[in-house]
Amino acid sequence: MITFLWILQTFHLAVILHCLYYYLIITHGTPLHSVKPIWSLSTQIYFTNISDFCIHMLFTKRIWHLYSIQASRSLKKAVFIFLVCVIFIGASYTMVAGLIYATEALHKLSKLPNLGTYTDFFVIDPEAPLLYSGLGVGVLTDVLIAAALCALLVKNKTGHKRTDSIVANLVNYIINTGLLTSLIAGACFVTYLIWPHNFIFMGIYFVLGSAYYNSLLASLNARPHLRAKLYSVSPILESPSYEFRVPA
Repeated sequence: MITFLWILQTFHLAVILHCLYYYLIITHGTPLHSVKPIWSLSTQIYFTNISDFCIHMLFTKRIWHLYSIQASRSLKKAVFIFLVCVIFIGASYTMVAGLIYATEALHKLSKLPNLGTYTDFFVIDPEAPLLYSGLGVGVLTDVLIAAALCALLVKNKTGHKRTDSIVANLVNYIINTGLLTSLIAGACFVTYLIWPHNFIFMGIYFVLGSAYYNSLLASLNARPHLRAKLYSVSPILESPSYEFRVPA
């Protein structure tokens, strides 16, 4: 899965570079061309949404695992299954909405090659509500995942100082990374809501997929350190050495 996500991120970076090269170099100084959409601008939405969905599912699998090993399950199984289903539906809707929007954008681009401005292409668009709802549901999904992981980790505290310290570190990490991705997705949603006639939101959207991917990599890379911290043995004080001499 990590290799698959790495390939998606590679293609995602490639289409973003193509988009930036076209607008900043090829069409530099030609306003009429720089206001026209290009295929890579919509194509990168495919890679972002597929990658984000896979990462959401990996975190959902972690939630399920934490619940299955929980000693005292204060949360009823029916409620937990409902929560997981809500997360799955939210992640799926975000992905499908993004894919439909990107497909419609590419379809209009192929049918209307002489389209004038971004406003005509994106704002006056019957599919624009998909982007609004997709970004909004994505933010909600991030918050639910972070909240569920934190709640389950807190419930798994054992009372041992070392284990509880690691759990506290994990909770802080989840809050920080979940807050980061939620803020980026929220900023993308708000900027598109306030300024739909320009592409401020797209600059934020460019880094959204990488933020999710880096949060996953950070969680995986932290495991050896946390495992070593859990099983580390405190140094044993050496007993003083004594020298015995046989009397002459």
